[in-house]
Amino acid sequence: MFIGDEGKGADPRSQNEDLGDNNMKANEYGMKNLKRVMENIMTWTAQPDGQYDDLNTIYKSVRAQHLKYTMHVQRNLGGRYTNNLPGQNPHDYLPRNVQKEAVEWLGRNVLVAPLWLYPDKVVGCTGVKSVDEIRDRQSSTVALFLAPGMLQNIYSASMCASDPYSLEEYLDDVFATVWKPLNDPNELENNFRRQQQRTYLGFVERILNPTGKDVGNVNLSVNRSDILLFMEMHLDKIEEYVKSQLSAYKEGDFNYRHFTALLRNIKKAKEDYYGKNTETDTSAKKLLENQKNH
Repeated sequence: MFIGDEGKGADPRSQNEDLGDNNMKANEYGMKNLKRVMENIMTWTAQPDGQYDDLNTIYKSVRAQHLKYTMHVQRNLGGRYTNNLPGQNPHDYLPRNVQKEAVEWLGRNVLVAPLWLYPDKVVGCTGVKSVDEIRDRQSSTVALFLAPGMLQNIYSASMCASDPYSLEEYLDDVFATVWKPLNDPNELENNFRRQQQRTYLGFVERILNPTGKDVGNVNLSVNRSDILLFMEMHLDKIEEYVKSQLSAYKEGDFNYRHFTALLRNIKKAKEDYYGKNTETDTSAKKLLENQKNH
């Protein structure tokens, strides 16, 4: 039994229009229902006058529901339970497996482009800008994954949770949702994947080398913790992956140019970061080397 707070707190069990005790499982059923609606939406909304008013209304609701399911799942990252019944631990962070499940769900249902939600005929009749909408939702998800506040929540929780989800494991799981080979038979999916990879690297760069308004977003808690060291190592991992993928393409190929551009950005990010930290010697690589030497 659980007494909720009407969605006002960080407990993902308490959300509007939320059923069950596992958002990922519940919303997987929700996605199946939405797919069934999309398979029949043209038939179910057909009007005698040949207009598409009903189609526009229902289609807007379907897309809004897809977003609601996504937001329900997002609340499972970096959140915590608030238990208010006798005999229960009043506060505890979400267990590792629940947060891992949330990352995987978002990767499968958002970062793998939900093209089923945008069939050509429906998009043609409603005028929805499907590519822009998919790209915006994917970029928002990547931004959530790598937000300084999210990284701080995951890191802090891992220090005291009864079932910790380490920041290193979290970053590895997030990495796996974006950094995939660009070999999908649907070139549109590859287009989205390239966009995600550029966006992902951009957020890593902004954490390591904040400028302008980003300086305030990368708060003191991040700068004073080990988070920057984890991000250094994460940038190394991205670099290794990009180099491994680059070898699969011929010089001049489209994807070759994509990975070459990423390598240029990685090189610049490292030059900017390690250049300003030379005196304090805070790079993860150097710390590890010092440990090995002793």
